[in-house]
Parts: sequence; structure tokens; C-alpha cells
Amino acid sequence: MTTIDIGHADGLRKIKLTDLPHDGSLTDWATATLLATIRDNQLKSGTKLPTEQVLCEALDVSRTVVREAIARLKAEGRLTSRRGSGIFVADPPLTNSPLLGTPQNLAEILDMLELRLAVEVEAASLAASRMTAQGLIELDNAMRGFEDSVVNWQGASDADFAFHTAVARASGNPQFVRFLEGIRATAIPRRSLDAQFPDADARTEYLRRLTLEHEAIHDAIVDRDPETAAATMRTHLEGSRRRYRRWSSRTEKVSTPDQGKSTA
Repeated sequence: MTTIDIGHADGLRKIKLTDLPHDGSLTDWATATLLATIRDNQLKSGTKLPTEQVLCEALDVSRTVVREAIARLKAEGRLTSRRGSGIFVADPPLTNSPLLGTPQNLAEILDMLELRLAVEVEAASLAASRMTAQGLIELDNAMRGFEDSVVNWQGASDADFAFHTAVARASGNPQFVRFLEGIRATAIPRRSLDAQFPDADARTEYLRRLTLEHEAIHDAIVDRDPETAAATMRTHLEGSRRRYRRWSSRTEKVSTPDQGKSTA
């Protein structure tokens, strides 16, 4: 387990990075390692993150990997920038929201996607109107992170959530980010839907389709086109509802093979 020094009110303090297996891309692994270290309370809320150079040496990765990992964690609300001071561990997202909970069936996922339509379409529109230079960097990093996740199914859900959170953060309204954090268990539920794909090629094709949809949202926001940003987000979420509805129909047919047979 790697030990690094971080600044503390009483001087330097040693922390231990949580050991994780090297699964997926280096960015996925670095992100997961930093997040696990935060969750293990080695990096407490309010703690200043070590410098990029220190993290590069501790994780044995490039600056690009460290920067992308930090951008993902910032997009998820686990890290926050303080102008002139650096990057700090943020307060943990609320865990007692009544919106939290693992979906019990695909119908509940469809309900959640309908709710997300009402919120995220407006968030995308506002993001296009209010995009800042820092927001653009985070959105670009989140987009690249999702593109990298196409080959890593397990990392795709986190990368997808990071992209949607980056859009919400770019809106300039923190309540959009809090909403997504509150529904995280149901927002990107593909881990529970893995069995719906017949093989790895089908999963990869699905992720490539989502990449194109994300790119359309990203480009509209970068172009500062609120109307197109809202329209592309709506197309994306409505497309997800249609896909989940098809999966739901297939599941019902498999689980109740005798239903629907004609008795005439």
C-alpha cells in the first residue's frame, strides 16, 4: 500500500492509498483508487489533495491520467476547487435522500428516466448558456472518460454518471448536481441490466451509440446553443427509455412464457 504525505493543520500527515486491482483503463483505476481512499477516510472532507506530481509518483501514472481522474471526481462532487488554494475533498453526497434506492424492476427505471427528462433537459440548456472555462474543461474530461469506457463495461456506468454530472455542474445551479447525486443508484443502472445483452459485442455497440448521443450534447453546449443542447439531451434520455422499455418487454416474455398465448 503506497503512503504519501499531505498538508495538515499540524504539519505533514501520512495517508495510505487504498489498494485496488488494476482493472480497466489507468484512468478508471486511478479514479477508483482516489475515491476508495476518500471513502476509507484516509482523505477526509476538507483535506487538500496532494499535488499532481505527488499523485503521479504515488499512482505511477501520467499527469494526464491524474488530471482526468480528478476531473471525474470533481464532476461527481467528491472533489472541489478553491480558487488560489487548490483542490480539496468535498463533503460526501447526501445519502438519506428519499430518492435513493436500488431499482426493483425495469418499470422503476423507466419512471426515473421520465423524471430525469424533466430536470436534465433544462440543465443542458442552462449549461449551454452559462458554460465557463472550468466547466468546459470538466465537460471535455468527462466526455473523454466516457469514450475510454467503451471497452470497460464495469467502468461505463461511473463514466456515464460523471458526464451527466458535468453537464449539471456546468448549469451553474448546484441543485441539479444534488439531484443527480440523490438518484445515483437509479440514474445509471446498467450494471443490473448486463444480462440483457447477448454478448460483449452488443454491449460495446450500445456504448458506442451512447457515445454519439453524449457527443451531440457536448457539442451543443460547447457551441453555446441552449435549444440544441436541450433537444439532444431529450433525445438521449428518451432513447434510453425506449431501450429500457424493449428490455422490459423481453424480460416479461422470458419470465412469463405462457402469458399472451391465444386461447381462441
